[in-house]
Amino acid sequence: MKDKIKLFPNTPAGKGSVILNVMFIILAIIKYWPPPLVYVVYVVSFGGLILGFVAFLKKDKGILIFLPIIMGLICVAWTLVDIIFPGYLS
Repeated sequence: MKDKIKLFPNTPAGKGSVILNVMFIILAIIKYWPPPLVYVVYVVSFGGLILGFVAFLKKDKGILIFLPIIMGLICVAWTLVDIIFPGYLS
């Protein structure tokens, strides 16, 4: 019998990635962060990315797994562009 695709993840890694993604969205909405604390937002996003990949590799069937993966990849790309081309995105 095949597993059905669900909205919410079943594994602890999947649930953790969704929680970290919600934290990232809340922290991103606040917008004003002193420069050293901006990295906290990126660490939360990167943690969601890693946990999302772990949940995906564990064959978690939750659709919400892909949101932290996509948002984490966008943050990693944003950070790499900011490191390679300083001042380009600001």
